[in-house]
Amino acid sequence: MKRLLLGLAVAGLLLPAAALSGGFATVQLSSLPAGTDEGGTWTPTLTILQHGVTPLDGLQPAVRIADGTGEITTFAAKPAGEPGTYVAEVTFPSAGTWHYEIWDGFSQTHTYSPVTIGGGGDASFPTAPVGGIVLAALALLTTIFIVIIVFLGLYTVKNSESAEKAKAYLRSNEKLKQDIGEVQNFGNIVTAAINDRNGNSEVTLKLKVFGERKTVNATVDLMLVQGNAWRVTSASYVNSNGQKIPLLDPYDTKVQSPRVAA
Repeated sequence: MKRLLLGLAVAGLLLPAAALSGGFATVQLSSLPAGTDEGGTWTPTLTILQHGVTPLDGLQPAVRIADGTGEITTFAAKPAGEPGTYVAEVTFPSAGTWHYEIWDGFSQTHTYSPVTIGGGGDASFPTAPVGGIVLAALALLTTIFIVIIVFLGLYTVKNSESAEKAKAYLRSNEKLKQDIGEVQNFGNIVTAAINDRNGNSEVTLKLKVFGERKTVNATVDLMLVQGNAWRVTSASYVNSNGQKIPLLDPYDTKVQSPRVAA
């Protein structure tokens, strides 16, 4: 018997998001090197946060610079005293265009736009690292994708033929109405567990039922026999005392099996 649970499917979809959003850090800079004079020293404070939230201590980050020839010079950053903060003293020996990047000491190198040294630029607004933006955007897009998939899955179940059959049965069930009054509406979330047995499809739906007097949680089992209409095979709800109350006479649940020619 093959059992397909919507809840497990959603959990499976969530796994890539957790893997995608874990294991990276963001770097915030207190200043930019723009505006540094030829031969001058740029002294940025690096704030390194895991997932952009948790300060990371005990790292060995570094600032790397490269001139037009591609020669790389590395400046180690040292702890600055506050959690997750490090300071580096970076010297640009000549004027011109310089490339710079930061190794966060945790998982990746963060690249920035080239800077002109000796040009008198504004160094007050740090740029966002390209790597951090890509990872953050990818994690956000994955989360949005998962939310859309979950919403579509719940919407499909809620508006399926089996769900409509279950709702119609609950609306007309006299035993349920004696307890909660006339059924007014149903909850927006309908969960489903689907089974395939000997060519017949079975589904268990869980719904919230809003009555005139009470709101209860109901469970309805249905069967689809070889493409025929859905048939309710079992139904129950949980009353205010926490008791499971059956709604369907077991003698009414027989499903006629098709005859097989000899």
